[in-house]
Amino acid sequence: MIPTELTRADVLAALAAIDREGVPDGRQSRGYDLVHNGRLYPPKYAIGRAVELALGRTLTSEEYGGGAETNGRLTRLGFTVVPK
Repeated sequence: MIPTELTRADVLAALAAIDREGVPDGRQSRGYDLVHNGRLYPPKYAIGRAVELALGRTLTSEEYGGGAETNGRLTRLGFTVVPK
């Protein structure tokens, strides 16, 4: 489950980190992309990275779902998620 305290600012910090560091092998998106400032990001990795930066803990991919859970949270935070 994605922590409820995760904010839009946390996700923006994660996107900035992804811009600097890139996306690790195996963490690319399969079905959807998060669109921000004309760039595409893997939604589930963006959430995981946001939790790591904001809350100081790793959220494994098994602890939360992609698709509806991740995309719904990002949409509620004001982001755009599109199918590939």
